[in-house]
Amino acid sequence: MKPRILAALAALAVAVGATAALSSVSSGAASSPRQSDQQRAERATAQRTQQFLQAFERRDLPALSSMLDPGVTLVHPISFSGSQDPDPDGRFVGKEQVLGYFGQAYELMARIDFVDDRVSVVGGGRTSFVQANGNFTTADGRPYRNVYLFRIDWRGGRIVSGEEYYNPVTFSETFGKPLG
Repeated sequence: MKPRILAALAALAVAVGATAALSSVSSGAASSPRQSDQQRAERATAQRTQQFLQAFERRDLPALSSMLDPGVTLVHPISFSGSQDPDPDGRFVGKEQVLGYFGQAYELMARIDFVDDRVSVVGGGRTSFVQANGNFTTADGRPYRNVYLFRIDWRGGRIVSGEEYYNPVTFSETFGKPLG
């Protein structure tokens, strides 16, 4: 009797395993239209995010402008004062101000190169995060190495809001902006 019970249990285990395997294949991401739409949207956002970084490195203001929603906002949440409120000069509202900020960055830097960048996309492609190291050179030829984290919110293929986190101590030491 024991061998029959063991054989039945073994057959049941094989059947359960096969059913679970078939179930995981039939309910996989590739076969679910909703999930595959989400995956396509996330891949498209990851690609747009990389295009944004590349345009920024190339100083391609027309390309950057085409990626920005007219009402875009960009904020530097980490302040030089150490408060939880962004510095007044760390908030840019509207395409013109955001492009103006990009222009200021170009005046400070002779070379902009994001290295070791990692892009993560969440929310079905509505938000992307970029973690990167900056391998920049200042306008007067000094190396500028900072760390960056960007949060970018997208709507209709355009950036509607962004946050740029970087180490203000590195900026302060390089450009003499006082902390505190």
